[in-house]
Amino acid sequence: MHYVKLKRAKDDTCNICRRQAPLSWDHVPPKGGIQLSAVQIRSVFSVLTGESQKFKSSYSQNGLKYRTICKSCNETIGHKYDVTLNEFALSVGNYLSTSLSLPPIIHHPTRPTALVRSVLAHILAAKVTNDGAYFDRDIAPTILDENIPIPQDLHVFYWLFPFEATVLIRDFVISYVALGSKEVISCQLLKYFPVAYLITNASRFQDLDELTTYRNAPITEEISIPIRLSPVRPSVWPEGQDNGKIMLGGQAMLDSPFVLPKS
Repeated sequence: MHYVKLKRAKDDTCNICRRQAPLSWDHVPPKGGIQLSAVQIRSVFSVLTGESQKFKSSYSQNGLKYRTICKSCNETIGHKYDVTLNEFALSVGNYLSTSLSLPPIIHHPTRPTALVRSVLAHILAAKVTNDGAYFDRDIAPTILDENIPIPQDLHVFYWLFPFEATVLIRDFVISYVALGSKEVISCQLLKYFPVAYLITNASRFQDLDELTTYRNAPITEEISIPIRLSPVRPSVWPEGQDNGKIMLGGQAMLDSPFVLPKS
């Protein structure tokens, strides 16, 4: 029975700085932007294939968390970047809960490069296997040093996600070959209320807005970015079944979690 792995040995290699050190727990998404509660954790693969009976669920009393990064990296993420990600999540959540009539597009001030680095850092933390993937090697330096630019071939897209699930998928590719496309798109995905993030090598992904448009801004610079309140995409987009799409991944994708509040 396969289950989602969320921790390595207490003393192991940090996913970000790559040093051998005592590992700490990293909440994904970070605490402060969501209410931590008891959750049921299933394999994304079991949800996508409809074969959940073949996979073992696990439970956590305080949200999804990984023991994969050292205390120093955890504190760097929290102090430098997570404040921005949490503020963004809370603000967009407030838009969704208001009784006021809002326009379909709102421009919200945030620090986009700090937001991007926070998302990337938690994506890096959310992996138990040490497989030396190029994404992990290439992204870690820009987390450790804010003066190192976000790679030009990396694009972070975002959209509204007004659902209770948390979905995190590592190291997968999508190709729309059945629709005549020859492009193979490498992806990382993090979705939780109220915003979803797709990290990819594609410079465009359908009509999504891109956070890395502002990649050269200092992490302290505040910029108003569009929040599209409608239309709302399906909860299983873009990973759900599609007749025109092929989706492939290895062990990291197999270990990726689908998380719901514990009933």
